Amino acid sequence: MTQALLEASLTSPDLGISAVEWLPETGKLAVYATADEATFAAAMSEAKLDGAVEHRPAVLDAIGKAELANDIVGTNGKLGSGDRVVEVEPSLDGSEVRVVLDESNRGRTISADARSEISAKAKAKGKGKGVTVTVEYGAAAQPALRNHAANPSTYSGAVMTRVGANSACTTGYRMTQTSGNVPVMGSAHHCHAGVEGQSWKYTTVDGYPVAKAYSAYGAGLSNGDVSVWKGPMADHMLPGIFIGDHTVSGSGVYSIKGAIHSVVGANVCYSGSFSGTVCSNTIMATGLTVCYTGLPCYNNIVRTQQATGIPALGNGDSGGPVYSTSSGIYATGIISGMSNGTATCTGEPGSSATGGRKCSATGLYAPIAELMTAGYGLNYIP
Repeated sequence: MTQALLEASLTSPDLGISAVEWLPETGKLAVYATADEATFAAAMSEAKLDGAVEHRPAVLDAIGKAELANDIVGTNGKLGSGDRVVEVEPSLDGSEVRVVLDESNRGRTISADARSEISAKAKAKGKGKGVTVTVEYGAAAQPALRNHAANPSTYSGAVMTRVGANSACTTGYRMTQTSGNVPVMGSAHHCHAGVEGQSWKYTTVDGYPVAKAYSAYGAGLSNGDVSVWKGPMADHMLPGIFIGDHTVSGSGVYSIKGAIHSVVGANVCYSGSFSGTVCSNTIMATGLTVCYTGLPCYNNIVRTQQATGIPALGNGDSGGPVYSTSSGIYATGIISGMSNGTATCTGEPGSSATGGRKCSATGLYAPIAELMTAGYGLNYIP
């Protein structure tokens, strides 16, 4: 059902889908969309989703939410008041927006200057008309990035390291650029921080295939935390995911069956090269804009919460696969970051030292649809 909905959203952008929510009491999906009910019903009928979804009206679609968030955060999230935006969270229908400021700059109250600046930015280009904006303080988000020991593989969920630097991420998905049929690997943009042509390799060992990182979007477009790697490393990659603990010996490789939409209330698994596989992460919110310190602000981020409170991901897991296990392994997204990180970790041990490995039960990821809409198709085994 969610796979068919993803296909419908990609082929019919005029539906104006804002968010999707799982309704456990009925077993249906509530789809918030700007399209009128008749247009929506016709598209769902064509997608053979009659009776499986419910139409909910939306004020803004997903693109409108991202544009409004970009108006608020600007280029780096810094406000004239001295505050820094760490997160913009729209409601499912886009009628409300919650703006979170970095609590490390916290005063007794949020300044009138910060409130008025955010309100003015939200209304400046018209996207915020009729949208209620609230402002509060909260913890800054952290990207899931760190170095790692060698564990070579040509599958999703393995270690990759930047050539000539002490940093690493996790391999993402084997994909194909639709124009030119070029093999690529889709992973996290913040891993290379937007430096075009940066060289990466499997593991920390010389001699393994290398690929170069490139932004997936053209200049001036709203950006998600996704990029593509081109070269031998991507050429040799296979459509399978390491699932198990953070070691090769403790993991098996499972084939990817397809891709699905991110639905509020559904559960997903993370498979990072440092933390290993952690499932039962409930999707709490979609369409967030998140600003990492020293990095760009990213649109269309999904937030999850681990059901039992154990760490779901941490530094080093960036770029790895997020997937659903409904009737097989289905790609859902790419690991981006976390909130409220501590030194308690699964897999590789955490560290309370400054710059040491941190982990969290609250995860952030970029939907796989971000790459699909940018012109890249997922390789899978049906």
